[in-house]
Amino acid sequence: MKRRGITLFEIMVVVSVISLLFAFSYVSVFGQMKKARDGERKMDLDVIKKALEVYYDSSGCFPDSLVCGQDLILDGAEIIKNIPCDPSLGISYRYVVEESECKSQFEIYTNLEVLSDQSIATVGCSYGCGPDCDYNYGVSSTNIGLDKCIDPSAKQYVCAPGGGSLGSCEVYADPAMSLCPKVYLNDLTCRDECSDPSNRCKNASGKLIPQD
Repeated sequence: MKRRGITLFEIMVVVSVISLLFAFSYVSVFGQMKKARDGERKMDLDVIKKALEVYYDSSGCFPDSLVCGQDLILDGAEIIKNIPCDPSLGISYRYVVEESECKSQFEIYTNLEVLSDQSIATVGCSYGCGPDCDYNYGVSSTNIGLDKCIDPSAKQYVCAPGGGSLGSCEVYADPAMSLCPKVYLNDLTCRDECSDPSNRCKNASGKLIPQD
């Protein structure tokens, strides 16, 4: 019996299958690499935050700047060796402090590569955070929250000043102007937290004025 050889079409089919398998494997491995780098970023920020708290407890101020790769030292004591750099870019994480001689608060920002990571929504950075809304993840000192950018279509409910024993949950155009400690996006009940005076705005200057 004459043996049939492999046709060009069969070779092309085999090559196509191998290419598809390689592509799927590459996508899977690449996705895992991104998750691993994001995990490292989260851990880096947590390590830096804890080191900054130690620094503050000893000096009463946070450092003026952080440069990755350098040691964080206070009075000759090493707080953290080799401040972590971004695992893929090799640059410092964005460190934000107020303009004062003694820094009393801080924010640190980065960008996670996996945009579906639930941590982005958990920290409130779904619409961006930090300077120019350029980041999607961060940590901060306990006396300040992250600078969050919000959905322009979302209504900002706050606990209005006054309001008696139960308080009053209202829409404000600019909660920051009224020094509101909490903002409840699209939550007309304000989580029923307005009975606590500490959750109420300091004044009504940022209240939304209905348009005619």
